Amino acid sequence: MRRLNALHDDPAFDEDEFGTREKALGFRWSPYNLLGDPDMDPYLDVPNQFFHDWMRMIFVGGLFNITLHYFLAAIREETKSNVYSNLHGYISRWRWPIRLKLSKLADLFTDAKRTANAKAGSFKCSASEGLSIYLVICHWALVVLPADTCPAERQAFIALCDIIDCMRATAFVTVAGSTIVKCVEKFLDLYDTAYGMEWSTPKFHWALHFGDYADRFKELISCWPLERKHKTPKAYGSDVRDTRIYESSVLHEVVCKHIASLSNPDTFNFLRCGLFKPQKATNTFMDWLAHVLEVPASALTCKMAHSARHSVRAICTVGDCVLYKDLDGGLAAGEVWSNFELEGELAVLVQSWTFVSEAHGAAVWEITDDLQPVFSSEIIDTMIWAKHSATQVKTLLPADAR
Repeated sequence: MRRLNALHDDPAFDEDEFGTREKALGFRWSPYNLLGDPDMDPYLDVPNQFFHDWMRMIFVGGLFNITLHYFLAAIREETKSNVYSNLHGYISRWRWPIRLKLSKLADLFTDAKRTANAKAGSFKCSASEGLSIYLVICHWALVVLPADTCPAERQAFIALCDIIDCMRATAFVTVAGSTIVKCVEKFLDLYDTAYGMEWSTPKFHWALHFGDYADRFKELISCWPLERKHKTPKAYGSDVRDTRIYESSVLHEVVCKHIASLSNPDTFNFLRCGLFKPQKATNTFMDWLAHVLEVPASALTCKMAHSARHSVRAICTVGDCVLYKDLDGGLAAGEVWSNFELEGELAVLVQSWTFVSEAHGAAVWEITDDLQPVFSSEIIDTMIWAKHSATQVKTLLPADAR
């Protein structure tokens, strides 16, 4: 940065040469940039504080987009079938946690999308969409795709999914840097075998640094919240019709929205556990709860809600599938029927399922008629799930529960 400053202040300043140096460094010079300010030297240690954004590395024109595109292209070439149509039907069967509002993920696999992806040489989707579908496609590759179809390409994609599992898990558990490096090296070897490294980008090299980042910072911070900020100007910008003052109009709306958000006392309570929009519990629910607890309903103080945050990672909504610990400490699952708070204790009412089998990162459960309360301390996470048969469901287990 100091050399860039010196080059900019040089009397023999050459704009073209300076632009080339900026591109080589991957850094745009600005007189207001903190990294370029010499007064910040005592406080900034860029080489030891810097790390790449794993979300952008994988899901923004990154490893996932490129690897999935070539994987699907290889299947199409070998089988002469419409793999996009097959995946469209398969993904339509699955249900995601309701709070994510992901009802149109199957639309990523239309013929129009296939044509656009072929033209771009990459699988085009938002980062959130990529994060939502990678587990489902991985399970499809393991269970549905015939074993003798594109084995090298399949192994490369599954190895990439292992990397994503590791990256996500650092937010909840400690993942050793050596584990991440091992996964990355395995993926790069398999990718090279399947496609050749000439079909890679610099982001493939970025991945080799994440083992060091994990050991140094313990958690791999990503820019998902920053990406969501794009939605605000998009929401207001699309409605502006007077293009003569377009920038001013959008800026006014965004600033007003920002000030309103900052004025809301709950804005920074995004990790606070509790019910969302609580209401008084219904008489039917109170009678059931009194029967289960064997106490008079009049002795209980209870509120209900459609959704609630139960932990840093678990937000449960009616209709979600939840993974939790049973009384013996084992894993159990069920469908959320209600969220409630009883005498200050947060819990969910769950229609419990009976475990049947587990394979390829997925579990099969038998649907029962049993209803039981599950307290927040026992809840692990919500899961992606689908009907497996008339009386069974299949869930995709989170990485730390397999």
